[in-house]
Amino acid sequence: MDSSEYLFNGLFGCIFGLITGFITAFSIPTEKIVVTDVYQLESLSDNSGISGSFFLGSVIIDGIMKYSYYLKSGDEYYLRQTNVNNSVIKYSDTKTTLEIERIKQSDYWLNYFSLSIKEQNQKYIFYIPKGSIKSQYNLDAE
Repeated sequence: MDSSEYLFNGLFGCIFGLITGFITAFSIPTEKIVVTDVYQLESLSDNSGISGSFFLGSVIIDGIMKYSYYLKSGDEYYLRQTNVNNSVIKYSDTKTTLEIERIKQSDYWLNYFSLSIKEQNQKYIFYIPKGSIKSQYNLDAE
């Protein structure tokens, strides 16, 4: 055998090993867990005459229907939006929170040898008081 045959056989072995490794990694099932993050929703307030508790608004951004809301983290407030399709609204008498459920791989040892290309969207669960959803509003943010 000359050096070109060694080179060809070496490259063929590497490519075959990579293909076999990827097929094996994709065929190993991954163990996933649901992680829930909980945030406090804050009431929107402005000078346009809207009164009462107003925690969740709907907007259209780039032709996509979204919910708009404020989150409180520490002493700071953040304006966020999420797609309506990923969201669930539940009425609650006691809490005004947002739970974000996401799926991630667990720390199971077999997950280090598996590949998962299927990513699932996050699920947003809004807990708000009854009467908090308004059909039309203008927010002047003053």
